[in-house]
Amino acid sequence: MPEIACNVLTVKSRLKGERAVYQIAGVPGLHLAVLGGGRGSWRIRYRPHRGTEKKWHTIGDAQTVELGDAIKKARDLLATLQLDGTDPRAQAEKRAAATMTFADVYREWLEHPGRARTLRSRTRSEYDRLFKTHVEHRIGKVKMALLDKATVKAKVEEVRTASTNAKMGHRGLQAAKALQMIRSVCRYALAKEYVDRDATFGIEQPVPDEHPDGRQNRPPTNDELKTLWLAADGVRAKPKREFMAPQTRRVFKLAVLLGKRISELVGVLKSEVEFGDNANLFIPGTREGNKSREDQRVPLPPLAEKIIREAIAEAGTSPFLFPGDGSKRAKGRQGDFSISRHTPSHALRKLKADLGIAENVRLHDMRGLIVDQLAAMGVPSEYRSHILHHTGDMRATLANDIYSTYDFLPEKRRALELWEKRLLEIIDGRKPSGLKWD
Repeated sequence: MPEIACNVLTVKSRLKGERAVYQIAGVPGLHLAVLGGGRGSWRIRYRPHRGTEKKWHTIGDAQTVELGDAIKKARDLLATLQLDGTDPRAQAEKRAAATMTFADVYREWLEHPGRARTLRSRTRSEYDRLFKTHVEHRIGKVKMALLDKATVKAKVEEVRTASTNAKMGHRGLQAAKALQMIRSVCRYALAKEYVDRDATFGIEQPVPDEHPDGRQNRPPTNDELKTLWLAADGVRAKPKREFMAPQTRRVFKLAVLLGKRISELVGVLKSEVEFGDNANLFIPGTREGNKSREDQRVPLPPLAEKIIREAIAEAGTSPFLFPGDGSKRAKGRQGDFSISRHTPSHALRKLKADLGIAENVRLHDMRGLIVDQLAAMGVPSEYRSHILHHTGDMRATLANDIYSTYDFLPEKRRALELWEKRLLEIIDGRKPSGLKWD
């Protein structure tokens, strides 16, 4: 690193030059950082402890802080470090942290570049919704250093009360979500040394995750599945409208046939479909709803392939298999986009109401339906897991995780074809023919 003489004229001359960092001769640790355009700053370079890496710490603006004052400040800071072990940069960060509110730390936590995984847009949106709805007006302006356990506990209880509605079946789960987010922010602040304690430590879950009355949703029975499948093609008596729009109906039927999440299906591109002897659907790891974030290929049994061919024929020039509504209902969205992940769920809810089928049957429960049916036919649990593309148990061992590239496509194809045959038996009202994996 170049060295310059310790005098005012030399400093002013260098400030007019190009970007560079200079060591001030005769003043250990003091540097002039020239930023261009006549701007610059005084910095010290030091080692916090023996054996640690050196750090930089800015002590002032070189245009407003005179050389003599910078020398005195640098010597004072480095002397304090030597005598008391006080890290000047850490002290400055603590002083800055003392003025940070919970909202400030929340935004920094949300943008934290050191995350093991980048937050998906949907996850970020959910955090922002939760923060703006339940947290910001309660503790957003509270100084992070002053946030305590009693305050957090009281505010979480407020969220529980506000989000509880027995008539509508709301148990106050927003309070549990709010506490989880607040706890994550507090632990981030603790790791960054903005605070010296976790204000959420010891606060119990305000609402249990599991419903006190047991599981509230279930896969449809065979009779319900038959009714839903056939009615999806029908038309209401009054008014004379289809129960489901064609593309919504196709998404619904593919969810039943393939066991995929709706958010994985609605965004499918035509280019992600491969036909032929080994027809399959490619779902990239970046697709919204693909929780494992791993690319996956989904074999297409005959009926699924037929449905997709119909979808392509009607999709027009859109690159999406299920293009979004281009009418005024699209809320001003321009260009090509797929249908919303909420559309099939809304359509199914209306269909169930028209047919008198229990509300606690959801589209997501079709995944449970496939697992139950495949298990009954003797399909090994490993293959059932691969069909659902589960996050936690996709790889059984470390060796598989690192070395195996086998995608189980033949086994998944065989299992899905077996399920399709069983599904057609259910829809046609035929007795089980004894379909088995072996």
